[in-house]
Amino acid sequence: MAMAMPISDNTIRVKLMSFNMHGFHQGCPVLDDMIELFNPDVLLLQEHWLTPANLNKFDSHFTNYFSLLPIIIARECELQWLDVVIKLNKIHCHQPCFVKSF
Repeated sequence: MAMAMPISDNTIRVKLMSFNMHGFHQGCPVLDDMIELFNPDVLLLQEHWLTPANLNKFDSHFTNYFSLLPIIIARECELQWLDVVIKLNKIHCHQPCFVKSF
């Protein structure tokens, strides 16, 4: 029998989902289905291929999420974008939030 681990009052459970979009318009239908199926709190989206002037398409399409500034990753001879999109009901932090890299 599996037992649930107790969570302290200051712990927040967050579901992360990473997805390679292979272009914004090509990836959106699949991502819409995955959001409905898995209900993630945070989306890590790669290769959307949007220019900085078009990044507002994330906020227009994913209305229950908030798009943070993109992270630029230097990889070999190219730069890649990683967009972090957070569900609106998860951004009400009252304390500083830290991300630990594993």
